[in-house]
Amino acid sequence: MQSTRGTIEKTILFLDINMPRLSGWEILERLEQLPRAVKKQLEVYVITASPNYYDEQKALKSPLVKRYLEKPLSNHLHFIFEKRNMLQLSVA
Repeated sequence: MQSTRGTIEKTILFLDINMPRLSGWEILERLEQLPRAVKKQLEVYVITASPNYYDEQKALKSPLVKRYLEKPLSNHLHFIFEKRNMLQLSVA
């Protein structure tokens, strides 16, 4: 999708590693199977309440993952959104 400024809009996905039905790892594997055109529109940020060096290394191996973030997420929002002039949030 293109914005009114002619740039491609990105979908930002905050992916928690520990979730009840599917783990963040399972979801990341499924995202990596998407068509290239769809993946180009994604920015995935892996978040966790219990940081682990090996989890961080595993997450950063994926080309979809922009950063590995420790909770609380509010500590990182400025970094993530500082380059965006407009912000539209939706909950999925």
